[in-house]
Amino acid sequence: MLRRMRAHLRDPYDFTASRIAGEAAFEDCLDRAVALGTCIAELGGAAPASPAERERTRGLILEGLMTSHRFGHRSDHPGRERQ
Repeated sequence: MLRRMRAHLRDPYDFTASRIAGEAAFEDCLDRAVALGTCIAELGGAAPASPAERERTRGLILEGLMTSHRFGHRSDHPGRERQ
């Protein structure tokens, strides 16, 4: 999911790479990433996230995506090995 979101940030009109059809779909992916993160945290024993905690998680995910977009994430470039 994060790879697709990074691909969308690189080129919002390359639907083949990202499979994200627009800003609303990007927001939906972001909401799903937050839900997945909170579910994983709960499975690890964390208390259920409050709405404020979900918004904080959303901001952190978006910040991470923007940072990787600015600096170029290695796994997004074919031919480069993951580190």
